[in-house]
Amino acid sequence: MIKTNPIFLLVVCSFAFVPSIVECQFEFQDSDQTGKILPVLQRQVKLQYGNNFDVYFAVLDSMIGNVSIPDEQELITDPYGTLKGMIFFWAVPDQRDPENRDSVVIGMFKNDSIIWSTAPIYKGGVKQIYASLDLNNDGEVDLITFWSPSYTYDQSTAIRIFSWNGNTGRLISDYDQITRETKLITTGSILKLIKTKNGVYELHAYWSNEDDMKRFFPSDPIPTRPWVTYVWNQNKYVIVSKLKK
Repeated sequence: MIKTNPIFLLVVCSFAFVPSIVECQFEFQDSDQTGKILPVLQRQVKLQYGNNFDVYFAVLDSMIGNVSIPDEQELITDPYGTLKGMIFFWAVPDQRDPENRDSVVIGMFKNDSIIWSTAPIYKGGVKQIYASLDLNNDGEVDLITFWSPSYTYDQSTAIRIFSWNGNTGRLISDYDQITRETKLITTGSILKLIKTKNGVYELHAYWSNEDDMKRFFPSDPIPTRPWVTYVWNQNKYVIVSKLKK
């Protein structure tokens, strides 16, 4: 059973076209009942980045321990206590077509202050925090975030992974340094987390072969398609292009 807190999370589940996979999306709902978080956060963003940003956020305390895959692992965890009291936020340039958003800011907010934030460099828009756990077994919690790609709407999902040490964050998923687009994508919200013997997770994503979906995915001749695997290479998560021997 999916554990939810009805005050904070609306869980929308549907059976995707992939056999035995349940696609779930966790929509943030009424996570600021006091109404005090957003005005302060907006002022902080305005001071740092200007007036033209719409601000969104997720109260992580409300999610920890309340999101899981049926009969599988708990997804939102805080293994080292570094997420306590943290609010994950993203700021999106307003009055722009969603397909062309290329100046998104993300960051962490706590006790009425921005603890850490990026420059306005990310493309697309945050759809959800899919999981938080120590993916690469390095003693820091990692946040897997799902994004609407800048070049489309919901046909495919962009994946960005951020490592958080309690003070600062860093991107640990592969991306194109010229276009700034992430190289990690999947279909909808389909993603499997597979723990290996050394405690490091692999990410198994689904690149749809449906005729109306093929154009949203690379044409790389990966033998395992439609499933592809992202692995930790001691620096970032990258795609495996060949079968392991």
